[in-house]
Amino acid sequence: MNGVSDTSLCDLPYAARDFRERNVLSGIGDSSIYISGDSFPDMVELHRLESYWQLFHPLLPILHSPSFSFDSAPPLLRSAMIAVGAQYSSEWQDKTDAAALHAQCLKCLQKVRRAGSQQLPYRIADLQAIFLIEAYSIFKSRRPPFHLSEYFGAMYSALAHDDDALTLSINLPTRRQRWPSNASGNMSAVQFQATEKQRLLLACYLLDYQHSSLFGRAPLEQSSELSRTELPFPQTTPIWDATPGDDNRCIIDAWGVQHAIVYETISEAIDGATMMQVPPSHLHDAFQSLIMMAWSCKDDVPAIDVVGYPDPDHLLQTVQDSPSIKVAYHVSMLTRNTPVRDLLAVSGESWVMAEKLTSSDLYIQSQIAVRSWAGQTTGTAYSAYPRMSSSNEVAVNRAVYHALELLRLFSDSNDAMTGLLFDEWSIYLASLVLWARSYATSTNVQSSRRVSVSIPQPSEPRTPHIDQAMGAILLSATHEDSAWMSDKSTGVVLQWTKQRLERVGPPHNCGVTNGALDVLGKLVCRGAEEGWF
Repeated sequence: MNGVSDTSLCDLPYAARDFRERNVLSGIGDSSIYISGDSFPDMVELHRLESYWQLFHPLLPILHSPSFSFDSAPPLLRSAMIAVGAQYSSEWQDKTDAAALHAQCLKCLQKVRRAGSQQLPYRIADLQAIFLIEAYSIFKSRRPPFHLSEYFGAMYSALAHDDDALTLSINLPTRRQRWPSNASGNMSAVQFQATEKQRLLLACYLLDYQHSSLFGRAPLEQSSELSRTELPFPQTTPIWDATPGDDNRCIIDAWGVQHAIVYETISEAIDGATMMQVPPSHLHDAFQSLIMMAWSCKDDVPAIDVVGYPDPDHLLQTVQDSPSIKVAYHVSMLTRNTPVRDLLAVSGESWVMAEKLTSSDLYIQSQIAVRSWAGQTTGTAYSAYPRMSSSNEVAVNRAVYHALELLRLFSDSNDAMTGLLFDEWSIYLASLVLWARSYATSTNVQSSRRVSVSIPQPSEPRTPHIDQAMGAILLSATHEDSAWMSDKSTGVVLQWTKQRLERVGPPHNCGVTNGALDVLGKLVCRGAEEGWF
């Protein structure tokens, strides 16, 4: 990557690259997905874009919706937006189309960007497209990557060393002052471009955190470096999404942010939540909330020790009160108290998704780590009121608490989507935590050792009225007492999770979901046998 362009002085070269991108993206054939051009049905196009703006944008607002022009946006950005928007659809054809379009976006990056066009600096729109392609690759692609791509890494590195993106005071009122009543949405072109870079940098930090925490992988070096600095705290999204030229007084009044304190850094915002004695009149928006959670977990290491991490429960009184943020909070707390990679390796029988451990010694180490974590008995039970709990709560009890809360959220939602790209993976991790804890504390583990992982799969048990059975378990289950755990109850949890994931989309369309379903199938049939860990 050769930097970020702040001007449009090279319109003709960029137009030539856009033309080549359009040709690559149009090579899909007769598929009904968006390609580029007037032949695409407007209603389908608009529906998928509407899903993007309604579900994805509030969580990761890297685009400025009032100034965004679909007609003038580069074809790669348009295609990436539609691929992301289409995967929210309940129609399986939309998800199939999204996967095909995403594959073309990857091909476009490989063909066009490596064919001499990288001599051009990347525009902000190019970086935004790379970010959306990467987000889809991690959570929704047919073959999710083991590591983040070179395109994403190069973009992240460029932004992490960009003075504009790291500037703390971009179009903000005086430090720790409240929003002035005459705040205006008018920004200079320089301020606007700097703010775009800033939001994209924070989104990169957040995406890397999600990838590393949810899949048990090491964060990129860029994130480690940024964690040792002070990152700017983003302005609230209603202000960011204001139409240029609007009088922000109406926006401020409508969203109730006139009493909100403006923080300059993420650390300041977290410290403000810590010192707050009463709930504020204004809650942070979804993007700000996710950034605060990620920053609060930046120093975590895998939870293989007895004592778990104390939850930053003070954040709960300042972050957005929405299903998406509740899910994000509980899965963040679950992963910080769970040896995720070891748990994935054990449940996957030496496979972490599509990546096989390189030696049997590593597999044995993962078994030992999971056994130590899941069988913890020292310390006190995790209180439902973290402020009232003691400091030596065992990590697995914390993980079980958050796993139950996650499953309750999704059990009550009736397949409703939060907008997060990792809903299904969150459910899966929650189920694995309960399975591991139940397995470690169960006295009914079958004595017959598994001779081979390739033996024929027994018939999968079926629990009638699975939703009712799951509801009954969640009603009585508690993190303070494992007495409710049994082979039967854990089997219901695994079956319910498997059936829920099967409803998400067409088979073999999403690698993350496919991998989860493969493991769940084995656990449903053989999860109580001896020898897992």
